Amino acid sequence: MKVTKAVRSVLKFAWLVVKHAALAAAALARGRPARAAEYARFLGHVVLEDAVKAVVLAQRLLPLWRRPTPGTERILIVKLDRIGDMVNTTPVFDALNEHFPKARVDLLAHPSALALLDGDGRVAERIPYRSWLYHPLALVPAGPRTWLLVLRLLLRRYQLVLFLRGSLSFLPLGLTSRFAAAKFEDGEPVLRRYLKPLEDLVGPVPDPKPRLVVTEENARFARKLLGQGGGRYGPAVAIHAGAGAPTKMWPAERYAALADGLAARFDARVHFLGGPGDKALLAAIAARAESAHAYHSALTLTQSAALVASCDLFIGNDSGPSHVAAAVGTPLVVLWGSANLSVDRPAAPPRRCVILYHDLPCRNGCPVLWCGNPNPMECLTRIDAEQVLDAVGRHPALLSALAGIGMLTDSPRAVE
Repeated sequence: MKVTKAVRSVLKFAWLVVKHAALAAAALARGRPARAAEYARFLGHVVLEDAVKAVVLAQRLLPLWRRPTPGTERILIVKLDRIGDMVNTTPVFDALNEHFPKARVDLLAHPSALALLDGDGRVAERIPYRSWLYHPLALVPAGPRTWLLVLRLLLRRYQLVLFLRGSLSFLPLGLTSRFAAAKFEDGEPVLRRYLKPLEDLVGPVPDPKPRLVVTEENARFARKLLGQGGGRYGPAVAIHAGAGAPTKMWPAERYAALADGLAARFDARVHFLGGPGDKALLAAIAARAESAHAYHSALTLTQSAALVASCDLFIGNDSGPSHVAAAVGTPLVVLWGSANLSVDRPAAPPRRCVILYHDLPCRNGCPVLWCGNPNPMECLTRIDAEQVLDAVGRHPALLSALAGIGMLTDSPRAVE
């Protein structure tokens, strides 16, 4: 039985490698380098997934590392992907602090995701690293800086390495450290996926609740910013119109109409959030809006999180800031596109979160990073500004936060 399973695993691996290598080559031949790069990244994920399994299996067959105990002193988390994924990793910090109270927990992650943890005492050292597997970087092999970093981490001899999402360069850590690795299971929520390798060591962990730390300094900054209401005295609403992929972004003109509607109906103070790369998007929204709103593209990530925490409502796409809103306890409305709702949705209590989406037939098998629907991005464009305003008024938690809003009509499918 085990032999049959192993053979199937090898054949599946070989098929995925050949398939995505061929797709990447075909896309490149057709003059689509961006799509070829995404196929290559997927191929990298396939190879990495099996390589991690091999390391874990080798450690089980050659038990040279003791099982971590409450006295464990050094733990490394490897988590190289994006902001929303880092938010969903925060329950791991709490579980480690509970089960290994003497441990120093270090974190290897992308610089932008690490910035989200400024002032968070649950992590001792934040080690920056950029991986092309999870970010739109050039597909180049690891260089001298990477190998020097790997050597430095090897010399630390961590007793436990939680390999949640890493890269091939950091597999040598298995030579000196006990590995506990997350693996992809189709349909499994990411929160549970990140905790499962830890549960294999310490037993069941309570339902995960992502949590971000907002320092008092950032909270004061946010309150001061929101106090500049521009003559409006209604609820404060934070909006993030960007996303990690164009297929997840609701159109700019609809965000402009939505902001105008919030101001007109509720006297809302609307604050659009974004990073330096979102300046063009924010300018496009401002050019289409009929009312004046606030636009922020120079805030730090922790300042943005504090602003979201101080607002009465957050509205955004399927993106990292939506997960931030859930982690700081702000009620939210999310405009959902093609991603798997059961896997990736923000971890907010049902009474505080409304997700608007359309369950189209093309959702099954959707590549997510590009749209194959003849009506591009139909899952998002079916939602209009009026329907979002209706959703704001319908939800009980938002009704209490936005005093004076009446119950309005039903529109797209809403998930609570």
